[in-house]
Amino acid sequence: MRWRVETFFRGTKQDLGFVDCELRHAAGSSQHWHLLMLAYSLLKFYCTQRS
Repeated sequence: MRWRVETFFRGTKQDLGFVDCELRHAAGSSQHWHLLMLAYSLLKFYCTQRS
């Protein structure tokens, strides 16, 4: 299961262009990751529906 989580985070950062993104506050970081996970999940869902 850990490998799936690792590849998810690597994919979200690389595919969505957040490789150099840095946040200084915990609340901002949490909101950022929630939005990032939502965007990535929607992208993956969309791609699987088109296939």
